[in-house]
Amino acid sequence: LFYATAGLSFAALLPSCLVVAPMVGDDGYLGCYRDNAPRALPHQLMYSISMTKQYCRDLAMQAGYMYFGLQYQGECWAGNDLCKAISYGISSSGCYLACTGDGGQICGGPLANSLYQTGKEPDHPANTVCDV
Repeated sequence: LFYATAGLSFAALLPSCLVVAPMVGDDGYLGCYRDNAPRALPHQLMYSISMTKQYCRDLAMQAGYMYFGLQYQGECWAGNDLCKAISYGISSSGCYLACTGDGGQICGGPLANSLYQTGKEPDHPANTVCDV
């Protein structure tokens, strides 16, 4: 079980497991998460040879999404469901590819999203419970 309340997150101790919630970085970074089919972030916004974190964030914000992910150097994905975005689990070594538009930024990896919050406020209550 994973709980997020008004931008703060914490883990719940269950008899059988401990799930660590994503901690939000200063830039909205939530971590590196695996992807698969169906996609964890279901909307591919663009592939670009000049992709950066800010470019993807801008695309996601303009489209009204709360979360975005950079994948495979130049792909920008987005969605509004945090539970779905983290459903395939953490990828400790999957995000290592430099962004096509800024070699100093990491843009995920093969089937791995560098996951961020856009800063858009949710349209629903701030409490989220994920059963992962």
